Amino acid sequence: MTFRPRFRPPARRPGPMALFDLFRKAPPAADRAALVAWLDSRAAHLIQKGIHEYSRARAGTNWQVIYQEPMFIAALDVARWRSFPIGLQLVGEMVEGALRPFAPAPAALAPAVAACALKAFDRHPVYPAIGDAEWGAMRAALHDALIAVGLHPPKPVKDISVPFGPRIFELMPMHPDIKQQDSLIVRNHLRTSLITLHAEFVRDFDCAALAAELAPAGA
Repeated sequence: MTFRPRFRPPARRPGPMALFDLFRKAPPAADRAALVAWLDSRAAHLIQKGIHEYSRARAGTNWQVIYQEPMFIAALDVARWRSFPIGLQLVGEMVEGALRPFAPAPAALAPAVAACALKAFDRHPVYPAIGDAEWGAMRAALHDALIAVGLHPPKPVKDISVPFGPRIFELMPMHPDIKQQDSLIVRNHLRTSLITLHAEFVRDFDCAALAAELAPAGA
């Protein structure tokens, strides 16, 4: 039997409008679901990037060996999950401050952002090594902290992470003899990373529309 290649019609070239669409930016997001997903992914990135970069730097040339040790891997996972609600608090406070000038009902904004942060937290099951009781306590602390954000004027983004450097530093999965006095390094990483996330947020979200969605007039 002679092989006959299957006929395929020639591909149509995209018209000029189709080519223009390739470079068109997606419209800014302005809904709760998008905010929940953004809080989840950016809080995880903020925390995990800091933990991994610090751990690798402190381990030096041995970091690949350490990252294969079951004891270190277990400690790393616990550090990541204990730090995750702190990341949500940092990113949530930044978001609330960015949206408050646009909110028709500013007093309703902090509870709405807190609800979105809790939805992001609840996307993840209880980490077994932490347990239900501590997991619930972390969730409650996240809620209370983000509610309290609405009780004072928004902080400059560069100052939001200042109180959290020592807390994240204490959670780093390294021996105290290796960690030394590096809390300022951890704090400065959080500070610069949060500034970057703020620029990303105001670029990718319609702040006025999202604020009206979260805290509408009369809320």
